[in-house]
Amino acid sequence: MWHLAGVAYDPVPIAAFRHAHALPKTFGVAYFQPKDFTGLASIDGAGAHLQHLRNELLGALPTTIARPLLLAQCEALAHDFAQRLQSINVHIGLRESELGFAVAGFSDFLQSWAFAQWRAYAQHQPPPTAAQVYAQWLSQSVRLEGSAHAYAHANATWQVWVVHDLYGRAGLLVDTGTARHAVADPVYSCPANAFMQGLLCALADALAARLDSA
Repeated sequence: MWHLAGVAYDPVPIAAFRHAHALPKTFGVAYFQPKDFTGLASIDGAGAHLQHLRNELLGALPTTIARPLLLAQCEALAHDFAQRLQSINVHIGLRESELGFAVAGFSDFLQSWAFAQWRAYAQHQPPPTAAQVYAQWLSQSVRLEGSAHAYAHANATWQVWVVHDLYGRAGLLVDTGTARHAVADPVYSCPANAFMQGLLCALADALAARLDSA
C-alpha cells in the first residue's frame, strides 16, 4: 500500500497496467527516470558474507530479554550491525553515506517494531507481526520524486510521477485525466530490499520470542 498526499493507493503491477491501457513495453520507470549504475555498490558477490552477517546477528542475541530493556537491546543490535556491515563492506562497496543510511534504516525499523510491541502490550492486544510492521514502515517512506512528466497517449496527455520508497524507484503515479493510478514497477528493484526485509523480520521475530512475559 502506498500513501501519497493523504491518499491510499494499492499499486497494480506494471504489466497489468500496460495491458489494460494498451501501452508499449517501454512505458515504465525506466522511460521517465532512467538509472545510472556507474559506481553503485552491489551485493551480487557478497551473498556468503551477508548470510554470515545474518547468522552472527541472530546468534549473538541473548536467550531472554526483559521487556523494559527491549529498546536498549534494539540499540545494541543496531550498533552490532553497523560494525559487522563495515567489516564486510570491502565485498559490497557502499559509500560512507550509504553505510550510514543502511544503519539508520536498520535502527529506525527496530525502534518502530519495539514501539509497536509496547503499544500492543499496554493495550492488552496481540502484537503485530514483524512483516506487518515492516510493510507499514516501508510504506511511510513512499513519496513522489521530481515534477510530473507529460505523456501523450490515446489522444490525451497524462501526468506521470515517479514514485520512490526507502530503496529507490518503486513505480509510477499516473493521472490519466479521469483517474489516478498507482503502478508498481520493479525494473530497478534493489536486491538489498529483499535482504534487509528478511534480516529485519528475522531479527524482530527472534527478539519477540525472547521477550519475557513480565
